[in-house]
Amino acid sequence: MDYNNFLHLLPIPEKWKLNGKYIFDMVYNPPETKFIKKAVKENAAQIISGLEMLVNQAAYSFKIWFDILPEDHVINEAKEKIKKWNQEQ
Repeated sequence: MDYNNFLHLLPIPEKWKLNGKYIFDMVYNPPETKFIKKAVKENAAQIISGLEMLVNQAAYSFKIWFDILPEDHVINEAKEKIKKWNQEQ
C-alpha cells in the first residue's frame, strides 16, 4: 500500500504552535511525519513518535502476558530494526 496517497488527509495547521508542547504521534510509517517535523522545528518540549508508542506498547503487552518486561536494550534494538526496515521500504 502506498501511504503517500494518504498524506494529504493529515494536515498540520500552521496556526498550531508547538513550542513547549508535548507531542504524541501514533503514525509509525513514515517515522517522521509532518507533525513530528513541525514539532522538532518549533522546539516542542517532548516528542513521542508513533514508533516509540508502537514498540513500548508491545513491550508492556509482553509484560502483561508473560510477566516479563523486556530490558531497555531489547526495546531499543527493536526500535532500531523497525527504523532500518522503514528506510529500506
